[in-house]
Amino acid sequence: MKLLPVAMIGLGLVGMASIARGQQSSAPTCTTEMSQQACKQAELAKIDALLKQNDQASAKVAHAMADAEMAHASLALLRSYALAIQSAVTKNWVMPDGLPNAVCKVRVVQLPGGIVESAVADASCPFDDRGRRSVVNAVLRTQNLPYKGYESVFRRNIMLTFVPSGTPIAVSGTGL
Repeated sequence: MKLLPVAMIGLGLVGMASIARGQQSSAPTCTTEMSQQACKQAELAKIDALLKQNDQASAKVAHAMADAEMAHASLALLRSYALAIQSAVTKNWVMPDGLPNAVCKVRVVQLPGGIVESAVADASCPFDDRGRRSVVNAVLRTQNLPYKGYESVFRRNIMLTFVPSGTPIAVSGTGL
């Protein structure tokens, strides 16, 4: 007799869950023609089905949370990568006098390992020839951009933005 109230509570949960989802349960419902044992088994089957759905939903939430944590960690590493490149290149920039207080972008292609393959001042760079050479040479003098520890966020093509007002250079690229 103690199982009957549990089965009745289960019926209430199944009914509420079905109403909340707007669905009908596919498990049989208790009728007056069913034996008490068959009714209990039907209700237990409904409860098992709901528990399985709950477990599946919990697994999806856990997976989504893990993905979000991984994305956050990746973003933090990407920011650290950009700062490491910025620091390495800024140390090698010998800024000539008389540069306009404007932005000059340099396209950089690097190989895995951080080896600089090429550096070219963007056509939109307002610096004179001496200023353009100074930003390109800053990248080429660096030779090896930071790589170790940043393999998972490495970008072959990056854009460095130089600003002569004492503001550090900025790094951008796919995902930076």
